[in-house]
Amino acid sequence: MAVRKPNIVHTRPINGRWYLYRYEKDATGKWRQRAIKGEAFDKEMDASLRAAELTVEYSKGKVPLIQDVLLQEVADKWLKIALSRAAAESTKRRYKIHVKQLIDSFGDTPVQKITKELIETFLAEYASTRAPRTVNKTLNKLQAILSAAVDWGYIEASSAGKVAPYKARKARIKAFRPQEVGKIIAAADPIDRVILLLTYDTGMRINEVLPLRKDQIDLEECAVLLEEHESDLKTDAAIRIIPITPEMRDILADYLDGFSFNQATPPDCDNITDPRKVEVLAALNKYGAIKKALEETGVAKSVLWYWRKKDQSFVYAINYAIREARLKRLTCSPYLFPSETGQPISYSNFRKKVWLPLLERLGVDITKKEERFGPHSFRHSFVSEMIQAGEDILTIAKLVGHKDPTTTTREYGHMFVGAQEAAIRRKSERFGNLYAKTMQNNESDDSDKPMSSLVKP
Repeated sequence: MAVRKPNIVHTRPINGRWYLYRYEKDATGKWRQRAIKGEAFDKEMDASLRAAELTVEYSKGKVPLIQDVLLQEVADKWLKIALSRAAAESTKRRYKIHVKQLIDSFGDTPVQKITKELIETFLAEYASTRAPRTVNKTLNKLQAILSAAVDWGYIEASSAGKVAPYKARKARIKAFRPQEVGKIIAAADPIDRVILLLTYDTGMRINEVLPLRKDQIDLEECAVLLEEHESDLKTDAAIRIIPITPEMRDILADYLDGFSFNQATPPDCDNITDPRKVEVLAALNKYGAIKKALEETGVAKSVLWYWRKKDQSFVYAINYAIREARLKRLTCSPYLFPSETGQPISYSNFRKKVWLPLLERLGVDITKKEERFGPHSFRHSFVSEMIQAGEDILTIAKLVGHKDPTTTTREYGHMFVGAQEAAIRRKSERFGNLYAKTMQNNESDDSDKPMSSLVKP
């Protein structure tokens, strides 16, 4: 046991590094560990030598007894460790966003002076412009940081653990019915149909579909190999081999071979007489990107939007040129769905440029707070149909990449209500005859015989 004297400095390892601390009595007379700010070493020998030096300095009264540690220092150290352990890029981005918010609010405040009152005052102001779920996630990061400060000896106890989270009602992601899926896919651009159909056919996350490479598609085995590469995989369980239907295999083969819409009738540009529209089409055919075409011609986005609303022949020509450009990128890119830059399509671009305009064309109200409409809804539709088909929860969890089947139950448990009723109906069909025979046997002489005499070997 370490000698509890305020002038003696001790060493201890934390996460592979050596830190210095010493004991000090608090207001109640109990001994408490106090970390020594700015003292961390990679080797035990270096830490021991520094501890001996500081012990001499403390004995001479040259070092203050208490040194404050700013939250920014603790937060930066915690974030570095958290990022090294996080698997998904989306998780890392969220960590950075929440920690930045905390540093902006508490960065210059010593962790020893962060009280429950200070935290609740911050959360009340933060909640005025943020959803309860966002507030709770930020609180969760603050709790983790202060808990680490306790483990590292900077503070005795965390004041954030006593703060109650905000009540947040989780919006349920809508699972589309097969008829709705058909309408959405039919209204999409042919290439975007492939993305949506693959999501619906496999139950993959949209962030798993968009970064797929061509070599991850095995047409012979009817499977998608989801491995740790550019895909934003959340857990190790997300690394899996996913079977696809023969119909989906044929669609992917057609897509990789140039796609059937490549035989579509080229637009009749003779009907487009506006010189500016002709310039935009020429630039689009040259660069294969709307943004570059607008920069080249100097046409504003609002003008292009107006044209696309009023001139259907121009819309057809624009869409045809974009499809041709996307097919050309496909032939020279390793990715299954390359963007204008040659890299995978990002989720934010897909949602903004494909998904939301698609729902708008179909007249879907996306402002409902009680339901969320997103590409992720196709994943929920996949799970819903698996449940209705009577598949067991372990099989579903493995298909969708859940590490623990309880996650599947928690996320999709509300879908099992109809499945339970269907299971009872199937049970009735299987055992209906048995019930009838049992009732008939009750009236026969066999009812008085022992069970051993009724069961024949």
